[in-house]
Amino acid sequence: MTPLLFSLAKRSPLSVSPPRWFAAHVLASMAGFIFISLHVAAGDLFSTPGVLYLLLVFLIVQGVVARVFLSRQFSRQFGSRESSFTVTDATRRELAEVIAAKSRLLTRLDPQASEALFSPNLRHAVRHPLLTCRYVRLASREARLVGARRRAGRPLSMWRRLHILAACLFLAGIVLHLVLVTFFAGYVAGDDAIYWWHLATWGGET
Repeated sequence: MTPLLFSLAKRSPLSVSPPRWFAAHVLASMAGFIFISLHVAAGDLFSTPGVLYLLLVFLIVQGVVARVFLSRQFSRQFGSRESSFTVTDATRRELAEVIAAKSRLLTRLDPQASEALFSPNLRHAVRHPLLTCRYVRLASREARLVGARRRAGRPLSMWRRLHILAACLFLAGIVLHLVLVTFFAGYVAGDDAIYWWHLATWGGET
């Protein structure tokens, strides 16, 4: 659950030390991988639980590749070269309109925040869901206008979304697995003996 907490904490004001949360995220993921590997060692990789294990392997490999290789590409986006930010006069005017709209929206969303530094988090989404959605749309429009994602390239712009999607699928699979082995132990065991702790044997033969 630590990786999930990391994802939630960095999107809320709860975390004052993102690097520590990230370190906990990585260490907990590796520990989880070891324990899950031991848990499924005698299982079948081509079964439903095996698919979850393969998804976990993909998450680890994809995360490592992104941090080792794509992070270098991402760091280049913070250069101060004027050519990286050259836009037409029409685009400049549109950008000014977007920034002005963001500033007006921010007075209602978080009056103490600075438009240049502000990034909505879970607290904003819970308190002001519609305003947060509008602000995110404006921020995405701004990113398209300056060509940030285009300069970064498709792999860099998509890897994080892919990682989050795979993590959500893995988490949903783990929750489903826990529910099945706890309440539907009879269904999971089939013709075999139920050797694990459970609360009910629903789904089994009576």
